[in-house]
Amino acid sequence: MMIFLTVLKVIGIILLVILGIVLFVLGLVLFLPVRYRMDADADQRIKKYDGHVNVMWLFRFLHARAWAESGEDGNGIGYEVKVAGIKLMSSEDEAQEEDEELPDYDPVLGDMDLGEEVTVPETTGQGEAHPDAASQDVVPQETAEDKMSEPFDNKVLSEFDHETGDDGGNEKEHKSFFSKIREIIDKCVSAVRNLSYTIKNICDKIKQILLDISYYKELWESAETQEVVADLLEKTAFLWRRIRPRKWRMRLHFGFSNPATTGEALGAMCAFNPLYGEHIQLQPDFDEEIIEGDFELSGHIQLFFVVVIALKIYFNKKLKAVIGRFKRGRRRENSRKKAA
Repeated sequence: MMIFLTVLKVIGIILLVILGIVLFVLGLVLFLPVRYRMDADADQRIKKYDGHVNVMWLFRFLHARAWAESGEDGNGIGYEVKVAGIKLMSSEDEAQEEDEELPDYDPVLGDMDLGEEVTVPETTGQGEAHPDAASQDVVPQETAEDKMSEPFDNKVLSEFDHETGDDGGNEKEHKSFFSKIREIIDKCVSAVRNLSYTIKNICDKIKQILLDISYYKELWESAETQEVVADLLEKTAFLWRRIRPRKWRMRLHFGFSNPATTGEALGAMCAFNPLYGEHIQLQPDFDEEIIEGDFELSGHIQLFFVVVIALKIYFNKKLKAVIGRFKRGRRRENSRKKAA
């Protein structure tokens, strides 16, 4: 009995330790912020356009970065992920693996050694048949008996009938003329009927569309929908205050070929000065046509607030009801009300 209790005690201690580790890691993930940083640099004169994104967590224990660099000194487009300083994933390693997996195979020589000389046998050109001679099709010649066995041409027979003055052809022509007129009249009648049906269907569809628009407009203006929208906007604003960038700045050096255009652009940008304040520095150039500048942005995201807001939205019953009414549409909603 003591052994059994001791085993249970050990198992309980192990489970508590595992649970403590899981809670500790979960707390780190939820409450320790994920830091991010982005920067970009552009210069039209030297055709330079660079951008970098860095994401760090737990004092660079997890570090992921991506880049897009142009020019001769740039590294192109790539990414890299490190855990505790050890490279876990990298676009450069994948490129090297793809180069190593390429087979040393020549599509012309096959498996032959590329260093060997390939000799082509000489041909004398005498007593040799043309390579395509055997493949040429043999056209059979038409004999006199075959010509005699061919039937008379229909055109000859028709001319013969015309010369003999056959009146049956005239009657057939009159019948075919009246039948063609009748076919044309039938086609016109069917076209008018189809046109009336088409116009009726179009009118019915327009009527249904107008009814659907009025249904969705009434649903959008309902008190329940407006309450759900206000709640979503409030939660979105709260989440944005938690994850928005803490620092950002932008420097723009610009100029156009026409100084008047440069002045107009500067005036339009200055009109939004109350929104960006000192974060954007404008440097107009009235003497040179240029676009050059840089951009930096940094901040952090705490996953705890993201998870809390997501759970609140997911378990919102009013939101699910409104979404269900939008998905069902007017006809299904009316049939649902009649069934209830």
